[in-house]
Amino acid sequence: MRLFTAFLSAVSLASLSAAVLAAPIPTGTKAFDDDPNEISFYFAKIDGKNDCAGYFNANGRNGFENCTAGGSPVIAKWDAEKDKWEINSIFPSVTGDEFTIEGDEIGEWFYSPGADDPAVRYWVAKGGNSFNIFWFGTSDPSSAQPVTSGAWFTPSNRGGQAGLSHLTFYDTGLEQGPPEQVPEPAALALLGIGGIGLAWMSRRQRRR
Repeated sequence: MRLFTAFLSAVSLASLSAAVLAAPIPTGTKAFDDDPNEISFYFAKIDGKNDCAGYFNANGRNGFENCTAGGSPVIAKWDAEKDKWEINSIFPSVTGDEFTIEGDEIGEWFYSPGADDPAVRYWVAKGGNSFNIFWFGTSDPSSAQPVTSGAWFTPSNRGGQAGLSHLTFYDTGLEQGPPEQVPEPAALALLGIGGIGLAWMSRRQRRR
């Protein structure tokens, strides 16, 4: 009986670990209009978690290089506070110099991949105790397209938007060459995000 109980406990723990490792990306919210089926810029907020050291990686027990989002392995993480890159060794051609990152609480990024570099499918902005994950596609995160630029903003809370901790980029998880430029540039997405920021500031001022 004890052996059977121990077996059930082990199965439960294994199932829990697998569930944490396979934590799904929630259905996304469109940044600037209400049609959930149109190809556009989407994001989902995940509260109370780090991305690579938590939600996508069983609280970091399996290391940075085993972190995956929606089946897409992590490429690199830029630490905003230390201005330092952490690169996944499975992508030896990546140095971090391929990325240009702009902004603090709201910004954009640009990627110039070489012939051997992976494509970006998801990207994460971590701030405070939560993070936002972004993609270009439909509200279904599995629709995410490979992109070479994108917009980002940190999670909001009662005091406003959190300061940026880091940006993390995830590969497509698909066998393919460098990505093509998507039809909607990052600058267009920023117009929508800027509107979100202005609306928030307006509400905050009205409350004073």
